[in-house]
Amino acid sequence: MAPPMDVMTSSDEESQEWKTSQSRRLSPAVLLAGAAGVATAVLLACHASGSMSRAPPQPLTVRALLESDELAGDMTRNIMAFGGDADQEHVHQRVVAGLGEIRDAIQEQQPEAHNKMGLLTLSPTQKEAAMRVLKKYSDSRLLGLTQKVVAAVRETAEEQGDQAVLARKLSERLTPSLSDMRQL
Repeated sequence: MAPPMDVMTSSDEESQEWKTSQSRRLSPAVLLAGAAGVATAVLLACHASGSMSRAPPQPLTVRALLESDELAGDMTRNIMAFGGDADQEHVHQRVVAGLGEIRDAIQEQQPEAHNKMGLLTLSPTQKEAAMRVLKKYSDSRLLGLTQKVVAAVRETAEEQGDQAVLARKLSERLTPSLSDMRQL
């Protein structure tokens, strides 16, 4: 849990070390949460549009996809593309654990949705569409945008800036990348 911004640590060095370690810890977590959210949104959109099949010969359910090695592997590669210098096996273990926590949270907080995830099946085309969305997270343009946002947030926190400062920093950093944002 992050300390309030107005609490001072015993030294500037400890403060910088804490901020650096927090940013390294949060970046993969943010990417994991975002990827899981996008994958879930795509799957729910398929269901809402009525394009979910109900009985393929060997069904792949939404829950099975969430628990699959393929999804965990793709998410691991995305995180590695973002951070690059971490131990891939350690990152993979964290991804698998994180996906398990997501599944468990859905089961605990939304048992009906969890049951539906185990019943709704995906066609190979739907699965590939969901995986394509997830793979966009390793796109260098998206990674660059993410790094710009993280840098703006970090600078604002270091300066103890408010929302207006953050908005200005985001605008300064992201305006040159408008064409990339439109393409993504």
